[in-house]
Amino acid sequence: MGYVNFLPNFSKIFTIGDCNLKLVILDLLLVFFLIPFAFIPMFLVKKNCHYCGKLIHGRADKKFCDDYCRNSFNNQKRNCDSPMVRNVINYLKLNRNILESIVADGVEKVKVPKDKLVRLGYCFTYHTHTFTNWKGSTYIYCFEYGYVELGDGWLLVVRERERF
Repeated sequence: MGYVNFLPNFSKIFTIGDCNLKLVILDLLLVFFLIPFAFIPMFLVKKNCHYCGKLIHGRADKKFCDDYCRNSFNNQKRNCDSPMVRNVINYLKLNRNILESIVADGVEKVKVPKDKLVRLGYCFTYHTHTFTNWKGSTYIYCFEYGYVELGDGWLLVVRERERF
């Protein structure tokens, strides 16, 4: 029926004199080791939840028994980061959200006073990368949003163009 693909291939025949010699080493490995596992129905494979250890029912690639276990597992994994790493990530996210709120949809750059960023809670200590253009101006980025100092307390907030 559908098992023909798993049957061993005995077509490799060498003739030596009057007798046929079959290369069956690989075929025997297939028969005794691989084929028995190919016919195990999925309902016989027992999987346990990665978080609570309960038996999992459903899809074959399922790792957790429910959403609570999945969320708890991922939260616990995230809590392993040190508090300093978590704080830096939170500052980066805050900075990005502030810059995103300043740059409106469809606008590439906006000129704003530096005080506005300070009032919104922007932390100038943390950024993801910098870029120096051919004029020598250094753009400080927080993910895809960044700024360049124009002087006299003004900043030019920009959105980085898509690179991908």
